Amino acid sequence: SKRTENPTVLPGFSFTWCARREAAARAATGKARAAQKSAKDEDEKEDDDLALKLLHTADWHIGKTLKGRSRLDEQRAVLAEVIQIALDNQVDAMLVAGDLYDTAAPSADAQRLVNRTLLTLAQSGVEVVVIAGNHDHGRTFEAMRQLMAVAGIQYAGGFH
Repeated sequence: SKRTENPTVLPGFSFTWCARREAAARAATGKARAAQKSAKDEDEKEDDDLALKLLHTADWHIGKTLKGRSRLDEQRAVLAEVIQIALDNQVDAMLVAGDLYDTAAPSADAQRLVNRTLLTLAQSGVEVVVIAGNHDHGRTFEAMRQLMAVAGIQYAGGFH
């Protein structure tokens, strides 16, 4: 598939790093052609250097209780592991595709845990995109969109 000059994933969301990577890929391809590189291992190395590393997650259901028992401690450990996976693998972007929360009205503790996780990723240089799911409150996500954008996190609550 051919990329456009301003690639978008969601309405109103554009990844500026995609354009930079595309320009780098064109430059690398031009250099490769000019030098007439024929070694397979060199071509594979260039492909690896230009590859986009995307971590796709979904269905976190933060704030879920089981038989009246909070699972926040377990969820905190799992999200710490997600952060570590993203950092260890030097991912470029992370997509959280719905159901961050288990309910449309999550507790303050659940929101704090999710926000801390997303901020840690964004501050580490990971492009973070979050899409509300059926357990989330889409309009709240849309209301948070501008604030999260300042932190480098792209939120999408609903599509019209």
